[in-house]
Formats: sequence, C-alpha cells, structure tokens
Amino acid sequence: AVIHLSPYAGGEPEVRVDNEAGIAAMVAALVELGHRRIAFLAGPSGLFVARERLAGYRRGLAAAGIRYDPRLVVRTAFDLAGGALAVDVLRSAGLVRAAETDATAICCANDLLALGALQRLAKVGIDVPGTVCSSSAPASASSASARRPCRPSRRRPSSGGRRAIAGPA
Repeated sequence: AVIHLSPYAGGEPEVRVDNEAGIAAMVAALVELGHRRIAFLAGPSGLFVARERLAGYRRGLAAAGIRYDPRLVVRTAFDLAGGALAVDVLRSAGLVRAAETDATAICCANDLLALGALQRLAKVGIDVPGTVCSSSAPASASSASARRPCRPSRRRPSSGGRRAIAGPA
C-alpha cells in the first residue's frame, strides 16, 4: 500500500493499493508454486489501474527471469463476461487446453475477471487447479464464497487502512 499522510505533500491523507507491486507479488507467488507460463487477464488499456497491474505482471515475470510473451496477455473488461471471453481467447490461440496446457496459471487483474475465467474453465471441462491455476487481486467480498484454487492476495484494504492511520500499536 502507498500511504500519504504528509501535510507538505498537498492533498488529503490517503491509503492506496500499490497495484504494480501487488500483481508482481502475485506473479512471484505463482512462480514459487512452480508456474513458468502465466497468462494475464489485464483489463481495459484505457484504465490507469489496468496499466499499473499489467506493469506489475511484467515486473514479476522479469524478476523471475521469465520472458514476457504478449500472447499470454488478454485485455478485456473488468467483469465476469470479460473473464470468460479471455479464457475463450486463450483457448482459441491454443494456450489453454483441457488435456495439456501451455499456460499453467492465469493471473487476473481483478476478482470479477477471475470468477468469469473460473466459470468458463469449468464449463469447458478444464480442471482447476489440476490443469490450470487461477489467482486474482484484490480480494473482494463478491468472491469470498468462490472456490479459490491458488493462493490469492488476501489483503483487507479497510483493516490495513485503519492500521496505517492509527499508527504502530
């Protein structure tokens, strides 16, 4: 998180998510689980948050010594339909298949993309987490009841914000 409390910097105090670092950490966690071909559902290029998260994906790959492959990135809407569409795009390119797979993990820029991707993978008979692993950030209440096959980021922005504003215990 990025915390801005200085009265000299201008503006109101705020706590923000470091989108780039968060996705880079998620990629690192997937790499630690043994994944080397990680697809990324990026969200719309016109959104600043989507661009930050794509930068984090690229940074995470670079830190792990993995070459960036643009074929593994799908830009789509930040919603369920976008997640399903992205899986269809990856499948039509032959990058996610039921019997064998090129991408062994799908990193999603938000939970709605992840839920849409998980629904589509189940519908087409691709085993999660057996064939493909899925992970998303940030965690949200809308996804709390969903099956979470990989280790997603489980930060609670509200509790982190309260701790940041309150200061050390």
